Formats: sequence, structure tokens, C-alpha cells
Amino acid sequence: MSKIIKNKIKKTVPWFLIFSLSLSTVMTSLFFNLRLDIGQVGEKVGISFMSADAAKNNATTTVRVKNAPPSFTADPAENPISSSTSPINQGDSIGFNATASDAEGNNYYLLVCSNNSEPTAVNGGAPSCHVSATQFCVSGATVSGNQASCTYNNVTSVPESQNWYAFVCDNHASEADCSAVNSGSGDSGTPLYVNHAPTITAINTTIDNIVPGGGNFQFTGTSTDSDVAGSDDTLTMYVCETNAWTIAGCTGVTLCTNTGVDVISCNWASPSPKADAAYSYYVFVKDWHNMAATNNSQTDTYTIANIAPQVSGVYLNNSNNINVAMKDQSEVTVTSSSTITDLNGCTDITAAATKATSTLFWSSIDGAYGCTADDNNCYLITNANCAVVAGSCTDATDPSLQVVCTTSFAYHAQPTDASSNSAGTYWIAAITGLDNNSAKHTATSTALVDVVTQSALNVPNASIDYTTIVAGQDTGTVSATTSVQNYGNSPIDVRLSGTDMVKGGDSIVITNQEHSLVGGFNYGAGTNATSTLPGNLEDLLCAKPTDATTVYDDVYWGIGIDPGTPSGDYSGMNTYSVALGSW
Repeated sequence: MSKIIKNKIKKTVPWFLIFSLSLSTVMTSLFFNLRLDIGQVGEKVGISFMSADAAKNNATTTVRVKNAPPSFTADPAENPISSSTSPINQGDSIGFNATASDAEGNNYYLLVCSNNSEPTAVNGGAPSCHVSATQFCVSGATVSGNQASCTYNNVTSVPESQNWYAFVCDNHASEADCSAVNSGSGDSGTPLYVNHAPTITAINTTIDNIVPGGGNFQFTGTSTDSDVAGSDDTLTMYVCETNAWTIAGCTGVTLCTNTGVDVISCNWASPSPKADAAYSYYVFVKDWHNMAATNNSQTDTYTIANIAPQVSGVYLNNSNNINVAMKDQSEVTVTSSSTITDLNGCTDITAAATKATSTLFWSSIDGAYGCTADDNNCYLITNANCAVVAGSCTDATDPSLQVVCTTSFAYHAQPTDASSNSAGTYWIAAITGLDNNSAKHTATSTALVDVVTQSALNVPNASIDYTTIVAGQDTGTVSATTSVQNYGNSPIDVRLSGTDMVKGGDSIVITNQEHSLVGGFNYGAGTNATSTLPGNLEDLLCAKPTDATTVYDDVYWGIGIDPGTPSGDYSGMNTYSVALGSW
């Protein structure tokens, strides 16, 4: 029998249970005592109970209910929604919205992270993303059931799209917890699309050195933009006159603008007038999402080339004929005038060392306005005698000025009117305008201007003195001499006339006087003087003067005294009148 009991015990009560019961009896002091007397093999085993309460047993129940995290009732969403065609510019901000409820009514936080690693809830406070994640944003404490919002400021992302992961976490005082991850859905859900700024890699003036008004400058910019989602970004390039720009464009003068992908060119018409010089310009680029290039305000230069001035409207002596003065008189002033236009600005002329020169020349002279200076037919007027008309050049934006060049004509300048030997010819003015680069242009007058024939003489002898002659006698071969000087610009002859010589009531008639061009002529061989006007013509040898040397010829005089003429001093007046001589 003892073996049977032993075996049953072995089969029904495992040893570890017996040990546990014994230990439990010791540790918990149950209200009963269990004693097992296990005899030797084959002995009877007896169990005795120490208390009547051991007939029943009560077990208390306990459970710990853990705080439950809030849950999304409205999926998280971007605000505004980003897409491949409407991304958020890097550096800008984007909001996230979501609604959640908490079973215990705890306030909750919306947390947006860069990965889905379990975030860190904070008892009584705002959660944070896992250390392996970038925290985009976390909202403030939000009442359960209300919408929570947070803002991701200064959005940064190397790729064009960035996944985001949202959680809602409560602010339980001791067991704060976070929901499962939620990345939203549709266009408002993950990913976040980020637009990146383009970069200007090069700018240059591909068509340069243009004269004012002479064509188009071309400015070319090369840019890179890494964004390709939704197709390559279209870029807009602005070329500004000054370093002043906003995303809307140049705040000053816009030279030109154009759009493209990588290489963009735009054209700008060369302005006029514009001083010849190199000018800076500034290039700005933005992409089609209005994001400015990272290195805007790149600068280069364009060059306005020099252009020769243009002379027009040339006038000689205001288109009036020129009346020269006689020898020994003040020379007459003669002018040439014109308009000089320089598309580099009129100051390009006034700044020149030689702004203008002029030549006044006879149309038959060799070399025209390239003639050699000669007071008969070629007058060269230097820059010093060419003046800009006051007020005709205001500043560099004024393309034109007026210039007047001044000289004086010699008394013997070549005449060209109908009385001259050069009828059908005329005088011309040429004016040459020069700029500060020695570029020049010459134009000539078109109005026909004559130098008028000026016949003039001078008799330097104040009197004709026949000395003393006895009545009834004559001067014989002894002549009184007078000189006739040519004071004009033509050959001359002389007409002679006179009055009777008188003394009181007595007289010597004018016809008793004779004149001749032959020195020492014998009285009687000359020409009797006359009182009849215009007088007797004597064919002098007085050619047209060609320089300041006096050209002259002599006239010789003789007289006969009638017998019985009372003695005494007689006087009269002889007149020398100029006549145009033979050319």
C-alpha cells in the first residue's frame, strides 16, 4: 500500500509544487497547516489539518489600467498642400493640421518627424521626435477633439521630396503616450515637396561694343537648378541697370528679361545718346516658384562704342555775300557755323582736345577743304577760334551742339561775283567735328556765297606841285608825279578829272593840265585833263594784289601857263576815281 501511495504522490503532486506549498506556508502564514508525513517506502502517508478555516480559500483580484494614447480623428495634412508642381520653397514655412481625441480627455500634441521611429512622450509636456529623426514641428497643447496645428519653419531638404510622419501624444502626468504613426493621405499627405533655389554659374555680354542706336546688346546667363520633379524648373532672368531687385523684378531700370531652363539670353537696344564707356549691369534669376538664385546680383559690363560725330547745316557767313574791307582798314569778320551731332553725347565733343575746325575756301582751289592756307583763297580756322554756342550743349544726354568758327578776310581775297574774273565760282565753308577719340566728320555749306569785287585805290600824295612856271611857258619834260595804290581785290584803272586852278578872280583852266602814264613825257604829248565826269580813263598797271604788298602805278602831270596869266599862287582839285581794270 505504501508503494501505491508513493507512486500516486509522485504522479499527482510534483515536487516543485510541494516545495512551493511549503514555501508559501512559511511566507504567507496561511490559516491552516499542512503536514505531510511521508514515511519510508511502503509506509502510510497521513495529512492532518491544523484549522477549520482551511476548508475554504479567497483570492483578491488586481489589475493596472495603463493610459491609452490619443488617436487621430482627422488625418494629418499639409497647409498649404505641397506638390511636385507647387512645392514649398526651401527656407519657407509650411503648416501641418490634424485632429485627435483622447479617451481620458487629456490635452494632446501634434508631432511631425522625419522618420517613423517611436517618438518620446513627455509626462505633462510636449513630446519630441526620436533621436534619429529631425523634428519638423510640434504643436502646443490642444484640447481633445480640437484641431492641432504646428509650423515647420525654414524648411530644409536636400531631395525634392521629404517624407514626413505624424504622431499625436497626450500630456498624461505619469504615463504620457503617443499614437501610431500617420502620414496623411492624398495630395495633402506625405511627401513634402521642397523647391530649391537655382544658382547662377556664368554671365557674359555675348553681343557687345555697339554704337549708340546701332543694334542690340545680348546678355547671356547660365544657371543650374537641381529640381526636376514636375519637369525642369523654368527660370526667369532679369538684367538690371543697378544692383536693386526684388522677386517682382528690377526696382530701377530693366535692361531686358527672358525665361528659359539653363541658358537664358535677352536683348537690349543700344540707347542713344550714350557716352562711349563700359557700363556695369546686374543679373538676377528666379525659378517659376518665385525663389531667387542663391548667388543673385552677378555683375558684368557692356561697352558703348565710340561713334564719329556728324556735322550738318553748315553755313558760310550766314549765307550772305562777303564784302571785304579795303587795304589798311580793319579786316571784315567772316564766320562759319554748323550743328554737330554726337550720339555719344555732345559732351563727347566739348571734352575733345580739338572739338571743331573749319576751312573757308574758293571753290576752284585745289584740294578743296584740304587746301593750304592762303589769304587769297583758303582760310584755315583752328579749334581755338571755333566756339560752342552757349546753352547748345546741356549734358551728356544732349546729342547736339552748335558751333561758330570765326576768321577775318584779307582785303585781297579772291572775288567771285559777276564783276570778277571768277564768275560762276563761289566760296564754301567746311566744318570738321572731332570727338574725344579723334573720330571726325566733315560737311560743307551748300548756299552759294560770293566774295564781292572790291575796287579801291589810294593816292598817298596830298598834292600835285607844279612848282613855279613863268606865264607863257609849260613844264616841258619835268613831270609832277603821283602814285595810285590798289587798295582792293581786283585790278584797277583810274579816271582823272579836275577843276580849274584859281587865284581870286583869275584862273588856269583844267584843260591846261596834262596827264600821262609815261614818266618825263613832254608837255603836249599827254592827255588834257577834263572837268567832265567820270573823267579821263588811264589804264594803270595795278593788278589784283595777292598779299599785303602794295600794288601801285604812277601818274605823271604837266601844265602850261597861258601868256598874260597874272602872277600869283593858283590852286585847284584833281580827282582820282577807281575803275575796274582788266583781269
